Amino acid sequence: MELLARGFQSALLAVILLLTVSAEASHHSWRFSEAYRNADGTLQFVEMVSNADGHDKISCCRVVAGNKMTGVDTPYSFLQNLPTSATNGKSMLLATATFEATYGITPDYIIPDNFLTVTSGDVFYNDTLSWDNLPTDGVNSLQKIWRPARGASSNTAKLLWR
Repeated sequence: MELLARGFQSALLAVILLLTVSAEASHHSWRFSEAYRNADGTLQFVEMVSNADGHDKISCCRVVAGNKMTGVDTPYSFLQNLPTSATNGKSMLLATATFEATYGITPDYIIPDNFLTVTSGDVFYNDTLSWDNLPTDGVNSLQKIWRPARGASSNTAKLLWR
């Protein structure tokens, strides 16, 4: 009987350790893919992409936008997790309320106006997207390849989470 109890305890410990490891790895696969800002800062988005499932537990985390000219960092905290753990190959959209009102695309998270700076700046999560001058022409965005490209934000809330 004592041998059975030890076996049960060992199995229980193994399960707890596995759950702990998977809980720790539940948010770090997200990488920046694109950033956009208009001239007055009211229409902005940041798109991130995940390369693994089970990375929906982001309420512990925040994205930080940095202004390299002033040295000021502006954090944005995720107040809730994503609605699904099926995150592999999915996009997460952070955008301003004006972006949602203008395009009818519901972002996963609403960021404040002027979250991204025009001049030398970056955004940081588990990855960094940096720029010297963020395009503000109303057409181009900055993609992870660090060169201007046509804005291509997708409706992540409708296409990917539903």
